[in-house]
Amino acid sequence: MNNLSGIQKLSLYPLASQVSDDQLGTSLVSTMLAISHGLEDTVMSQRLKGTFYAGFQRISAFLPQINRFARLAAMCGEVLVFAVPDGPVPEIPGVQFVYLEEGAPLAEEWFIVFEQAQFCGALFTRQVSANQADPGGLLFGRGRSYVGALTFDMQLVGAARRALDAAMQRSTPHGEHHPSTPKPYLAFASLFSKRLESRNREIAALYKTLQRRNQDLERMQGVLQSMLSRTAWEEVAASDRVDLQSAPLASRQVLTVLSSDIAGFTQLGDTTPPEQLIPDLNRYMDLLAGLVYQHDGDVDKFIGDGMLAFFKHPDEALLAGLHIQRAIQEFNKKQLASRRSPFSTRLGLASGSCLVTRIGSRARQEITVMGDTVNLASRLQGLCQPDEVLVDDATFQACQRPPALTTLMKVRGKADLLTVHQFLPEAFVEVEQFIKKHARPNQDDVI
Repeated sequence: MNNLSGIQKLSLYPLASQVSDDQLGTSLVSTMLAISHGLEDTVMSQRLKGTFYAGFQRISAFLPQINRFARLAAMCGEVLVFAVPDGPVPEIPGVQFVYLEEGAPLAEEWFIVFEQAQFCGALFTRQVSANQADPGGLLFGRGRSYVGALTFDMQLVGAARRALDAAMQRSTPHGEHHPSTPKPYLAFASLFSKRLESRNREIAALYKTLQRRNQDLERMQGVLQSMLSRTAWEEVAASDRVDLQSAPLASRQVLTVLSSDIAGFTQLGDTTPPEQLIPDLNRYMDLLAGLVYQHDGDVDKFIGDGMLAFFKHPDEALLAGLHIQRAIQEFNKKQLASRRSPFSTRLGLASGSCLVTRIGSRARQEITVMGDTVNLASRLQGLCQPDEVLVDDATFQACQRPPALTTLMKVRGKADLLTVHQFLPEAFVEVEQFIKKHARPNQDDVI
């Protein structure tokens, strides 16, 4: 049907205020869906003839109901659908569309009116809020809020039908007999509404509880993930597929281990107030860990002012070490500018066979790396000068022998002098360029 000026001004919702308390008040969308389908199913199951009026607000909201309303029209003979034409209008035998303008009162109302000699019923509702994620109303009723009522009062239903027919310049049949609605039917309908509303509110409350618990679990997951190494977290995440108690406790892997600490930290701890030292130390550790992860490494643990990390690729480990020292130089400039203590850092790297294992008590375990390679990285770090990087010969050879100062050093626990390689800050850029060109020529610049 074409737009009719009268229908653009009509509102059926005021009739809801006249619905008596012993009939159905409703506000939840799930309740109104049940009521709407109940009215439609009643007309179809009883094969009642008459005009079925349905307000859908928008054509796009009607489209999922095409098949249902095709069956409804075949049963009752005539269906009028009121909606804003925001999409293609389907052709359905027996269904006529009454186009509403944006802003028309009925465009904000979800309603049903059916009046017939054997049965009459009407649903009057008005939308009071919209889902911000569905501004076009594509999901009819979902995420929206309504207020309204269902009535079987023949006077109210008749008034609604006459108002619609008058606005569309249609004649309303007269002389139909409407038997009074049996009280048990009203009692049943009232109980149905109250039970459904109560159950829906229980479900809504349960959903909110589940949402809160899910948010709590996500927060706990975030805290737990921040307290575990990436390797440990990956094992936990796979625990639905792997029995951790029966999983292998250890494996041998060739890794490059990075050990760091802060030169003179003991004295800093004795002379710097904790409320200043700890925040600075946390920012420092966050900087180190972030660069480890950027280079595909993993942090094994933080030990006081030190960090232990490991990498599968020696060149990534050396690049991480160089980038850490460069980043710490900038960090220390800001510390000094703020009259706070700088953290001069020593780094030692060693490559070789490591034992990757879960270790701890039955109540608490963690994944860690163990072995001579770990010890060597720690001892090289102890021999390193602040702001430099000291690596063993295995790491140096694996990185294709980048430019470095090479020397023999006595390392605790080793009978012979070891060949070690020292990287100075002024040569960091040259070393980085060499590694990217010779060791892994296809890798992108991470920093």
